[in-house]
Amino acid sequence: MAIPKPALKLFLDSVDAALLPRLIPVFHGWIQRQALPGMLIDVADYRHVPEGPGVLIVANDGYYAIESTGGRWGMSYSGRRTTEETFDAEVRSAARRLVSACRMIDEDADVGAALRFPVDEVLLIANDRLLAPNDDSTYAWLDPAARSLGESLFAGQTLEVVRPEDPRERPSALVRGSAATTLESAAQALATD
Repeated sequence: MAIPKPALKLFLDSVDAALLPRLIPVFHGWIQRQALPGMLIDVADYRHVPEGPGVLIVANDGYYAIESTGGRWGMSYSGRRTTEETFDAEVRSAARRLVSACRMIDEDADVGAALRFPVDEVLLIANDRLLAPNDDSTYAWLDPAARSLGESLFAGQTLEVVRPEDPRERPSALVRGSAATTLESAAQALATD
């Protein structure tokens, strides 16, 4: 069976819409420095789309975005290229990329103080409705990957995994820890995988 590329999202405490234009030069700086894995190509501004992709970086192997899909702001990473890895390995790779990008935002002098990632929940999405319909067969392999990621990020905590109620949604699992962790702790946990 073909496995879809995962998408992951870490949520922000809050976002001031006036801050979003300041992300554009920050993301262009990342492209100039090639600051993230893969080849960073372009920045796209979709702030005009309600609950949409916001401001994103296009890379050769994925997309990074500060976005409000589902009505909640956060940073997401969506993979674009199929590899020979297992879905769980793809999730780990995407999580490392996402946490790296969130840490770069957190450390940025221009926007970092205004954007905070509490790291108390992560959203995992099977990002292909054809390969992964929102049904029980998809959750048979999505749920274990979500729980495994949660066990790494929220080690020793009680986990809650929530499946969306709307069958029209892409299959996803919202993983909540019983307490917030830090981006630094998340990066360390993922580095040992």
